[in-house]
Order: sequence, then C-alpha cells, then structure tokens
Amino acid sequence: LKSDAPSVEAIQRHAALIAGDAPRILTWFPAGSGAESGRKTRAKAEVWTDAATFRERAHAFEAEAGRFNQIAQAGDIAAIRAAQPALGTACKNCHDRFRAPED
Repeated sequence: LKSDAPSVEAIQRHAALIAGDAPRILTWFPAGSGAESGRKTRAKAEVWTDAATFRERAHAFEAEAGRFNQIAQAGDIAAIRAAQPALGTACKNCHDRFRAPED
C-alpha cells in the first residue's frame, strides 16, 4: 500500500488469507498450550488468564478482517488504503496485550 502502484491482486489475495484465518485464532491457543507445555511461544499467560478479553479482541479482529477483505475485493485502492489502519489497530489491540516481544 505504500508504493505508488500497489498490486491490487496481491492485496486481495492477502486480505482473503487474513479473513480466512481470523476465525481460527481462538483455536490456536487451547488450554495447556502456553509456556507450561514446554513449547516456545510468544503468547503471554493473559491469553488464558484473561480469556474473555482475548475472545473479545479476537472477535473484533475477525470482524475487521472480514470488512477489510470485502473492501479489498472491490479493488478500489483508495478505499483499501482508508480501511487498512482499522485492520492494523485490530491486530495491535490483541498483540499489545497478549503477545510477548521477540527475543
């Protein structure tokens, strides 16, 4: 989106992937899959200890990903650029609270 001539097709493909994966986020963190499992994970304990907020934010991301995908599939680059910040915010809202920084 930052280039002078972004590839609408690439944006559409990625928007569809994001929208397709968004509903699965809650299945990626079953009980017992945190650090106590011995697996390396960037998921903070709050994914499980504050599961209600995690669910709320995951659902908000899912809705925003679907909205962004609809806009992307229409192919209007100006509309896509206008919609992208809301998608980024939906990602950030979850990552800020539930994802640890990279080592």
